[in-house]
Amino acid sequence: MKKIFTLTTVLLLLCFLSKISQAQTLIANAGLNQVICLGQSVQLGGSPTASGGTDPYTYSWNPASGLNYDTVANPTASPLSTTAYAVTVTDNVMNTDADTVFVTVNPLPVANAGNDLIICYGQSAYLTGTGGASYAWSTGQNTPSITVTPTSTTIYTVTVTNAGCTASDNVTINVSPPPVADAGDDQTICNGQSATLTASGGSTYQWSNGANTQTITVSPSVITTYTVSATNTNGCSGSDAVTIYVTNCQDTITGKVFIDSNNDGIQNNGEQGAYNMMVNVMPTNNYTFTDINGNYKFPAPTGTHTISVPNIPVYSTITPATHTANFTTPGQIDSLNDFALYQLPNVKELAVSLTAATAPKPGFQSYLYINYKNNGSVAMNGTIELIFDNHYNYLSCSPAYTSISNDTITWNFYNLLPCTSGNIQANFLLPSSITIGTQLQSTITINPVAGDTLPSNNTDTLAETVVGSFDPNEKSVAPSEPLTIAQITNADPLTYIIRFQNTGTAPAIFVTVKDTLNENLNIGSFEMVATSHHYSMQIYGTGILEWKFDSIMLPDSSSNEALSHGFVKYRIKPKTSLTNSDTIKNTAYIYFDYNTPVMTNTVVSYLEEITTLTEEQENELIKIYPNPTNDKITIVFEKESGSNTTIEVFDLLGNMVLSENIIPKIKQETISISQLSAGVYFYKINSEKNFISSGKIIIQ
Repeated sequence: MKKIFTLTTVLLLLCFLSKISQAQTLIANAGLNQVICLGQSVQLGGSPTASGGTDPYTYSWNPASGLNYDTVANPTASPLSTTAYAVTVTDNVMNTDADTVFVTVNPLPVANAGNDLIICYGQSAYLTGTGGASYAWSTGQNTPSITVTPTSTTIYTVTVTNAGCTASDNVTINVSPPPVADAGDDQTICNGQSATLTASGGSTYQWSNGANTQTITVSPSVITTYTVSATNTNGCSGSDAVTIYVTNCQDTITGKVFIDSNNDGIQNNGEQGAYNMMVNVMPTNNYTFTDINGNYKFPAPTGTHTISVPNIPVYSTITPATHTANFTTPGQIDSLNDFALYQLPNVKELAVSLTAATAPKPGFQSYLYINYKNNGSVAMNGTIELIFDNHYNYLSCSPAYTSISNDTITWNFYNLLPCTSGNIQANFLLPSSITIGTQLQSTITINPVAGDTLPSNNTDTLAETVVGSFDPNEKSVAPSEPLTIAQITNADPLTYIIRFQNTGTAPAIFVTVKDTLNENLNIGSFEMVATSHHYSMQIYGTGILEWKFDSIMLPDSSSNEALSHGFVKYRIKPKTSLTNSDTIKNTAYIYFDYNTPVMTNTVVSYLEEITTLTEEQENELIKIYPNPTNDKITIVFEKESGSNTTIEVFDLLGNMVLSENIIPKIKQETISISQLSAGVYFYKINSEKNFISSGKIIIQ
């Protein structure tokens, strides 16, 4: 049968379905149970909190404590303890439903990083955290215990976790700096005397000799170093050492050499001290030199001593000729030993010297030092004229020049007083293309020469040879050629230069140069020519020369190459008794601060001439070829070589650079010299008993 639905029927059906929907059951949803940590919050209710029934809905949460709102669908709960929250939902037709949710509150762990600590600088602290199942330190470590070594006071944080809850705690490690312990200055005492040592810097003290007081008294019989440990109130310690030097105490001779302008034997106002005057004391035969104020000082043993000024300037007199000091017990001082230096009036005597602080090297700077002095008795005005080698390229000078023209530099000076001096430094550059072995010559002249009582020292000539790589701490002698009998007979002096350079990494506070004179040199003829810096000097023992450059503050070469150099230049005469078999060897030692000394090369001088030849010498006469050469030489004997024959080769600085034994009983031998740089050299050939020959070799 066919069914027919009318509009009325459809409307009735829709109304029926609507009533069925409105009659659906109201359901309240309080949400899932939650677990939080104390202090945390959680949102309650479901999604949604109410369903079914007839909206809109109203909500009521109980208890209201710990909730931000108790009449919303999803309040935020922050309970202080585990709480059951119930929600009652009412719909629009007053149907109700309820649900409960449990919020479990776990307590926070009690984090503990330990007590604050005080440690000493350089020490470590052991930190232990407690209160959790896992740990995280601010250092990045995640173990309960850690070891830290802070260099300054530091706060460390540990975060502990237990049941998902965390807590933190801090611990402060206070770093106490070590005390600055001071054992006092080093002391020098006489053997048998005592020294009092007082420490500072701590609250308690412990000395290396077992004493635990701040001040102790010691009586060492030898040089002894005492160490003290100073501890402060935090238990931190620092240490320092003091050295007690023990000497067999001597007496002291002091005095002054002064310019006695009016020749009355008394130093009057305005009469200055005489600088750099050699003073001798006998019988110890020690020498010293006066300082800038003319003062000098000698240590001396008990007994009688005679003091004198051996090298009196030309046209001068000294009063008295000698002083006598007599000591009966150690520790005495005799200061009444002044010498009056009277200069004859109206004496004009200027002197000048020219010194190279470095050996000339292709492509590098060279530093020429000009030292000038008024040895006369009247103040002088004048000029200093430097004619430098034309291979040099001028860079700078100090003080500034008065004029410069081509290869000539001129400086004016005014009112140069008697016994005073001055210094000039001129800097040059050698071209990199210059050939090793090239001879350089520069000349310095101090004017006026006319009227000068000793014009020979108004001019000085500097002869140099261009070299390759070299040690900047070196020694040279001039003349570098073998000495002639005429030079020995005329007592011509040898001129020595000791050069030094600070090649370290910091300025040298002080420099000491030591040089022992060879026994074939006449110590009484010693004469200082020039130095690069102010100095004090003495000669003691068997001819030990010692220059001290205190507070020189010599820059290191990497910071200031030009000012990192220094030198000492002196003259001394060989003994006239020098024979063919004698040699004069010299080596210097340079001390930069407290570092190990730098040893220079050894320079050698010897006598060249032979007045007569024995029959054996005549049989050993030789010739050498080729000369010039570049890699080897051949030695040809007139007959045949003798036993133990040697050839020695020296450079222009007097350094022995080659020594070879020659096979005996042969007429010729070839020797390789390819290891030597181009330049001029001198050779010397000796047999077992005799000097045979010497001469010059040129290596190209």
